[in-house]
Amino acid sequence: MNKGKSVVLSAPRKMTAEEFPIPEVSKDDGVLQVEIAGVCGSDVIHYRNHSGPVILGHEIVGRIADIGSEAEQNWGVSRGDRVVLEATFGCGRCKDCSNGLYRICRKLRGYGGGVLSTTPPFIWGGYGDYVYLPPTVKVHRISDSMPGEVAVLICAVLGNGVRWLRTVGGVTIGDTAVILGPGPQGLASVIAAKESGADQIVIVGLEHDDSRLSKAKDLGATHVVIADTEVVSNVIYDITDGLMADVVIDVTNSADSAGPAIDLVRPRGTVVLAGSKGSKNAVISSDNITMNENSVIGVNTHDSPAVEQALSIAEKGKYPLETIVSHRFPISEAELAIQTLSGELSSEGLIKVVMYPDG
Repeated sequence: MNKGKSVVLSAPRKMTAEEFPIPEVSKDDGVLQVEIAGVCGSDVIHYRNHSGPVILGHEIVGRIADIGSEAEQNWGVSRGDRVVLEATFGCGRCKDCSNGLYRICRKLRGYGGGVLSTTPPFIWGGYGDYVYLPPTVKVHRISDSMPGEVAVLICAVLGNGVRWLRTVGGVTIGDTAVILGPGPQGLASVIAAKESGADQIVIVGLEHDDSRLSKAKDLGATHVVIADTEVVSNVIYDITDGLMADVVIDVTNSADSAGPAIDLVRPRGTVVLAGSKGSKNAVISSDNITMNENSVIGVNTHDSPAVEQALSIAEKGKYPLETIVSHRFPISEAELAIQTLSGELSSEGLIKVVMYPDG
């Protein structure tokens, strides 16, 4: 039986390479050979806290290595096709799944920590040579010409940005959108706002985020605000002539940013809360929300319509998406990759970290 290697998080801050058998497919599933995997901020949280054993990695690009006959028909792909995978997959049978809400399925499973690596067929994450494709996974075919470092952004990064800011947040023509956090998800939100017709796109970061904020300008941000040195609410007041933002999205990893987000939005405006805070609780003024009749909406991950829109954006080549990727590692150095993203290892110009299979 052929085998492949994956890096397993067996305990907090403990990662080791292990071999796993490449499963034989049934009629309704498949196996993907990994081309490139992204490293996400949620991987950092798992690395520090997950008891394991799991294979991290939910931003996955690869080629169909093997596929069952029914899966081929259901997914519209064949062996050898190049694809991206959505991060989550539901049971496929409950009411939520039937309504297309598989991302909130109570039996939700997903790549990169959602299924233990002791659960057959074991390879449930992108930090390895191969990934299992269960019957309910969402697969999207991409062209051979799309650069891998663009493709790896489609699902979890750009797909998230499209769904969170455009679909859920409702950003539209002429709006002012404020984005808290200039990481990859904030940069994707800039693109989503630009594609939705926003007039003013304001991104907020810190002094040490200079490379990320510069990238945000390249992608379409109209204003950059340095929260260390400026009073953000005053800047938004000036930019909007006192009207404040139509939509504010918080994609930081800080629980301290959710509360101030309410102060940046106009009456009857929308605040979207996204980035994982690592189980830390945010303090939000409910009085401001009720008095101004604001909408505060939580969002988690992407869905198929958002991914299809993200693919359409990427295929146009309008934005220098590949320049978001700043650091590259072999998967055998997954721990270094995570520590680089987390800031535990100093790294100049850090924006997005990706990994390639060894060999």
